[in-house]
Amino acid sequence: MWIEKRILEPMAAWLSHLAFLQILEYIGKLAIVVVAVNYLLTIEDRRDQQDYENYQRNQLRLHEAWQVINSAKNQVATGGRITALQFLYREKQDLVGLSADNAFLEDLDLYDGHRQALLDSANFEGADLSGAELHRASLWSAKFKGAYLGRDTDDKPEETDLSKARLELADLRNADLTAADLRKANLYDANLDMAVLDDALLQGSDLRETSFEEASLQGANLQNVILDGGFINLKNAVLQDADLRGTDLSNAILEGANLRDADLRGTNITQEQIESAATGDFDTKLPDALRAPSWWASEQAVPLKGGKRLDAGRHTSVLFWPTLSFTVDEGWTVAKGLPQTDNYLRIERKAVAMTFMTTEEVYNPQNPNEENISPIPDDNLVAWLKGHPHLNVTSEQKVRVGGIPGTQLDVQVTSAPENYPIECDGPCVRLFPTGDFYYLDYWYKFIVLNIEGEKVFVAIDPLASSRASDVLGTVAWSNYQLPTEEEIFSGVFEPGLTLTAGEGWMDFVQDSNLWQISQEYPTFSSLTFTKIDKIRDPQDPTDKDKAMAVPDDKLVAWLKGHPRLDVTSEQEVKVGGIPGTQLDVSVRSTPKDDPRVCEGDCLPLFQLNDGSPFWLYDGYRNRLIVLQVKGETVIVTIETPIGKSDAFLSEAQNALSSVRWRD
Repeated sequence: MWIEKRILEPMAAWLSHLAFLQILEYIGKLAIVVVAVNYLLTIEDRRDQQDYENYQRNQLRLHEAWQVINSAKNQVATGGRITALQFLYREKQDLVGLSADNAFLEDLDLYDGHRQALLDSANFEGADLSGAELHRASLWSAKFKGAYLGRDTDDKPEETDLSKARLELADLRNADLTAADLRKANLYDANLDMAVLDDALLQGSDLRETSFEEASLQGANLQNVILDGGFINLKNAVLQDADLRGTDLSNAILEGANLRDADLRGTNITQEQIESAATGDFDTKLPDALRAPSWWASEQAVPLKGGKRLDAGRHTSVLFWPTLSFTVDEGWTVAKGLPQTDNYLRIERKAVAMTFMTTEEVYNPQNPNEENISPIPDDNLVAWLKGHPHLNVTSEQKVRVGGIPGTQLDVQVTSAPENYPIECDGPCVRLFPTGDFYYLDYWYKFIVLNIEGEKVFVAIDPLASSRASDVLGTVAWSNYQLPTEEEIFSGVFEPGLTLTAGEGWMDFVQDSNLWQISQEYPTFSSLTFTKIDKIRDPQDPTDKDKAMAVPDDKLVAWLKGHPRLDVTSEQEVKVGGIPGTQLDVSVRSTPKDDPRVCEGDCLPLFQLNDGSPFWLYDGYRNRLIVLQVKGETVIVTIETPIGKSDAFLSEAQNALSSVRWRD
């Protein structure tokens, strides 16, 4: 019993415990096997569940992205739209019919290297898409009216990429596509009227049935665009410096186009099309069989387009009437989205703006809307402005702008109507049906002029801008009827002068080097004051590079000895008290080669400091008066057709006798 108690029973218990542990071990291993088998058997279910959860999360993100886009409608700020649109594109979402008008979408990237974005019928009117990546995007019938798709060469070095984009039937009117990449884009039947495409790349693009009426394509590259003899509307387009080599222009409308410095070699353009263009110059490159119209180089004015950066120098608006010219330094632009018309032009430089407009109507100050427009009360715009309930006039003075007398008012907007226009960013006043908004608490300089019965209104914002005042001092007006028997100021021509003219005189053209007034008698006759820089080589007067310095005190002798002139009389005279020599001359011969500087046979005689020529016509009676005024050589020229001269010479001499040189 002792052995059983002490030895056998404990041993039996130990052995039984050992068996239990092994059983537990086996059970544990079995459990692992069961779990593993279950994991393998349910892996597809779990994968489906994970996919479903991922799908749900992605759907939520898509919903949130669309919410961002939809809630940002009518907002100018980005509102997260750039990130949302790029996410939707990556998720291969259909963006057809997208509404993003007036949106800020700078540098939007919708191209991943192989897949096109689907944006057919999208609305980007007024949006900023500068620097956007839209390569190969489908934008069929999309709306870009007034949109900014260009770049500023200083601030935005990246151009908008629309290369190979589908833009059939797209509305790009008034859009800014400066330097945009449109190579091989499909622009079939697109509307780019009044768009700015300066320096744009259009090589190989499809331009069949495309309209560029009044568009600016200065410096654009249109080599080998696809036309296939199809229609393209380039009426009044600015094609200055454009590269059109090899382009099929057989059915292009070029009426009024600016072809200065354009390259048309290898095109099938016709002489008739060339003749219809408004401007060109010596540097316009034509096919060998064609000749440049004789008047090209004499035309100085080119249209100014909305959004266009203005080079430093002189500019002329050919749409605004009366014709307006001015000089600017670097940094000025024609206001974007505000197209120049015959009664409105606005130029801007950072925070400075100048507006020129003509108006015959004003808004009711109490309720300025389209239903409350009336003629200027008593035809007195100055009195109406001074009595306007929302304006405080703090200063009034008499001024001259381009020689035209007027009234200048310093004005502060002191209140605004409760129902001010929704287009304003804040309380504002609108004065005219055609014009700008004037904001509460802002100061402005208003100038009112009367030119041939038209009320010309000039606004400067802000009032104290010295840059705007500098531009204002260079303004000249032309192509308007001069007042009769009133003292007329020359404006920007230097040395300055005044004169009195009789009936029928028109201020034809003016800048700092030339002032020409004219009559129809019945053909064109003129009185011109010219400050010359050089004389043209008598042997080769068409080559401006051969022009020579004016010979000191020998200009009269040079004219008398000119082999292409006949001098019929000479006498000493005075103009405004300044002594000079008067020569009556006629043109003996004109260059055999087409001078391409005037309409008809002419002789380039002098050269102005901008390189443009001054010429005399064959078949005209010409009276030249050589003067030295304040150290400048000034030539006074009276020109009138032979046989029509006596009456006009008498009129011109009467005007000359009234000349006074200003200090």
